[in-house]
Amino acid sequence: MQASRAIVLFAIAAAAQTAPPSPYIAKGACPFECCTYRDWTALKPITLYDSPNGKTIGTLKQGQVVKALTGEIRSTPVRATAAKDHPEAGIKAGDVFFVLHYVGEGVWSVWRAGHVAQFEMYTGSAPKTVWWVKVRTRAGMIGWAISDRDFGNQDACA
Repeated sequence: MQASRAIVLFAIAAAAQTAPPSPYIAKGACPFECCTYRDWTALKPITLYDSPNGKTIGTLKQGQVVKALTGEIRSTPVRATAAKDHPEAGIKAGDVFFVLHYVGEGVWSVWRAGHVAQFEMYTGSAPKTVWWVKVRTRAGMIGWAISDRDFGNQDACA
């Protein structure tokens, strides 16, 4: 009985390692090319929270300038099978991998066998993502906001 129990636990642990956590949290991520954390301007009223998915602590006014400190992308990974080799990510045709989030310039962050990698030109279903940003107001309040390009000056290439 002990041996079969150990085999089942090993199988469960092995299966858990093949898929990323869900939600997957990419700390420090910025989800598009030229994305940068610096002074941003609220383009509309934006709710601030004490933490991602936390309690409301205030609201930014349209036009208010904040210092963007960092961010994180929270995603629900999408399972996919590689149609071709992606040597830059260590993925071969037929391998199962999980798409985490878009990085920019056609590049996606993916999970394969417990490792995060990036590759270009993924054309399957995109994962559901939420971009949380940590900001500091000029008055010193620090909070988190959901950003859907609701701030100006996020793009260093614009």
